[in-house]
Amino acid sequence: MKKNGISASTFFAITLSFVMIFSFNACSSDSEDAISSGINDTKSEPTSNPYSLVIKTLAKGQDITTKGAVKNATLFVFNENNEFVKQINLDKSILLQRKAVSIDCPDSDRITVIAWGGLSEGENVVSLDSANIISDLKIQLQQNNGVVTAALGDLFYGQITLNRPVTKSSDIQTLNIERKVSSLAINTKGVNKKYGTTEGSYYYKVKKSKSSFNYNGELTGNEVEYIIPAYFNDNNELVTETTPILPAYNIVIELYRDNEMIFSSKNAKNGEISSANAGEQVNVNFNITLNNCSIKVTPWNTIIQNVTVG
Repeated sequence: MKKNGISASTFFAITLSFVMIFSFNACSSDSEDAISSGINDTKSEPTSNPYSLVIKTLAKGQDITTKGAVKNATLFVFNENNEFVKQINLDKSILLQRKAVSIDCPDSDRITVIAWGGLSEGENVVSLDSANIISDLKIQLQQNNGVVTAALGDLFYGQITLNRPVTKSSDIQTLNIERKVSSLAINTKGVNKKYGTTEGSYYYKVKKSKSSFNYNGELTGNEVEYIIPAYFNDNNELVTETTPILPAYNIVIELYRDNEMIFSSKNAKNGEISSANAGEQVNVNFNITLNNCSIKVTPWNTIIQNVTVG
């Protein structure tokens, strides 16, 4: 019997052949996949172990990580040729909980990691890409014609070089970061007595400070000045809020009333302010009547109470 010109026996043979071919191909595919997988497992290069580190925040050698002084951190990663590889942003929770940060750089046997903590809108960070090298990394203050225009953040810095870990269980390295800014609090007595009023617009200018940090956390750049608003407290002393500044040497402080300079530390007795060091608070007390100055250096965020007698 024929079906559309093809005998039943022929049709059956063709169908049987098709089924056999399909079954053979399916088994071959499974087998080839298994063989291929086995070959790949044998010949593939072992995956490079990632670098791993934790961030520790220090203040004068003391661990203050869990105090939450650092709100965020940015890691800049460079390979063994000091070429930029990647940037990693960390939030406060990672720092507070001392979580390990994994850094995957499979093509580098050694990396250098630079950490900046507390970066804010007050700083410009030079944008980096694969064409940049480590010396291109700079942190610069926002400024206009030599005047700082935005509040400086509480900046922390650290650097570490890591060698490729041998195993995934290799020790996690610790990257220490320390405060890189100073702070300044200014108090001036006698202004209301000299002018017979507390009316007027007052501010201080702080001069002789640098404008940027290089990749080693060293001060660089041009000299800038800070303009710090002043107000009268309950004792009629002209004071400022405690203000972060970059560390400086031989700084000069000037007091202005309605845009006219009325006092300068350069002309005051004992008015030489030798240094404002990183991690310290410089408390400056002027007496405009006596034309003198006293300076007290205290730990960061110290609250100073000036007691007026008589």
